[in-house]
Amino acid sequence: MTADRSRPALTLDAGQLDRNFPFFLKVDAQLRVLAMGPSLRKLLPQRCVGSPYRNHVRVVQPTEPASLAGWQTHAGGLVVLHGVDRADVVLRGTVEALGDDGLIFLVNPVVGNFEDLRELGLSLRDYALHDSLAATLRSAGGAAPSRLVEQLRTMLEMGESGVLYAGAGGEVLHLNRSMREMLGIDDSRVAGLTLDAIDRHLGETLAPEEKVREPVSALLDAILKDEGASEPRR
Repeated sequence: MTADRSRPALTLDAGQLDRNFPFFLKVDAQLRVLAMGPSLRKLLPQRCVGSPYRNHVRVVQPTEPASLAGWQTHAGGLVVLHGVDRADVVLRGTVEALGDDGLIFLVNPVVGNFEDLRELGLSLRDYALHDSLAATLRSAGGAAPSRLVEQLRTMLEMGESGVLYAGAGGEVLHLNRSMREMLGIDDSRVAGLTLDAIDRHLGETLAPEEKVREPVSALLDAILKDEGASEPRR
């Protein structure tokens, strides 16, 4: 495919380049570092400007070309770079040829969560405004707790021991299958159930010799008192 010569070349000044590609790495025809984006400067040492890029990043993909001419054949292709001094720095993006003047690597750090970001010493402000990382991390951060909650709910539901979890106001938040069977409560009655309602249910269904001396709500208040709760359940 040949370039469309009818379209004018697009150029960016230094400020525009910094804002839109804050992790760029620009090298000259001898593959020495000419400039870096402001955010990449937080990850690579300042002294790398003027020295061969190989001293500071290792090319993982593609097989590293030995010269500018070799890199030019890979223009527009995927690149993966690893930090030499910092093993935690992994950069992924593309490389573009700048004619005979050199190359520019348009890359971003690879991160999976906010903790990765913090460990690199970065924040979302270090990324371009158009970058989708913020939305991706927020989505991933919300999905992980949801999965854990669902796993815990499944464990409680399938466990052989009876589990009843109630709020401070006496509302039943969770009643697992074993506990429902022990209490003789249908699944359809669980929604909106309270400890007081369970007390009444037991009073109606148990024989006198089977009834506990204290209602469930009173037992819960006693447990809370033993654990140092400041006020009993209301």
